[in-house]
Amino acid sequence: MELRHLRAFLAVAEELHFGKAARRLHIAQPAVSQLIRALEAEFGVALFERTSRRVALTPAGHVLASESRDLMAQYERIGEQMARIRAGASGQVGVGTVPALPPDLLPNLLTEWRRRLPEVQVVARSLPSGMAAVAALDRTDVDIALVRGEVDEPGVSAVEIARERIGVALATSDPLAARTSLTAADLDGRTIATFQRSADAVEFDRLFGALRDGGLRSHTAHEAAPGGVDASLRLVRSTLAVSFKLESEVRALRDPEVVWRPLDDPTIEVVITAAWRTDRLDPASRRLVSLLRNHPQTEPQRSRSDEATWTLDPDHASEA
Repeated sequence: MELRHLRAFLAVAEELHFGKAARRLHIAQPAVSQLIRALEAEFGVALFERTSRRVALTPAGHVLASESRDLMAQYERIGEQMARIRAGASGQVGVGTVPALPPDLLPNLLTEWRRRLPEVQVVARSLPSGMAAVAALDRTDVDIALVRGEVDEPGVSAVEIARERIGVALATSDPLAARTSLTAADLDGRTIATFQRSADAVEFDRLFGALRDGGLRSHTAHEAAPGGVDASLRLVRSTLAVSFKLESEVRALRDPEVVWRPLDDPTIEVVITAAWRTDRLDPASRRLVSLLRNHPQTEPQRSRSDEATWTLDPDHASEA
């Protein structure tokens, strides 16, 4: 039995006329009769009582009509679901995220995706600090990667989704808190709460290389895990250290005893980039990429190609 047999049977069962059923199906009447005979032969029962005046369902025909309607409705539902997947309105997308993103970035993106694509399940997956986009996208469970820095890799497209200036987190009692802005030289000799170089050598060298050029000659350091904003800011609050932070990180802490001051010399920015492989986007991922391109914070980087119930991995740290 195939679906075409059931379609022919239901057409005859509803029309109770082989000619009308054939016209409805846009096939010849003998073909309809052949399909019905094939069904009757397969089940070993008569489905219709045929006379020169009328066509009527047999008891077996009534049972098959009821079951067939349910089966065809289910088939139509499956077809609709497949169409939604094909259009990118349904599916699952893995989004890899490194630590130390701006605190509200991932929640805002997930909220927007859920609102715009409620049938797309977005799963946020933690990536090691400093992982390059190309390495993240080698994982089978990551379709889109959110990383720090610009991305320029063969076969990978990217769009900048956030850019924020680095400043200094200080205790309100620190004399430097009276300044409206600071320079690297102002922090010479101070104790700094920062992440380990081994966690992200590229970002560490970019940050402290610029600071050395700006006049930071010597300092001592308390090391914190990448993304360990609370830990480093507790040291700041206790006047044991200062820390280089995004304003959004300090604002999210809502601690009246910690303030943020912009760093004017040098001016250092953190860039957050969304990246994906040009040859591995399924329809749902493609819809998310389209939303990323039009995200309010987005200023397009370079790109060579080219909505959501979401689940957050238990060990995922969304804190920057």
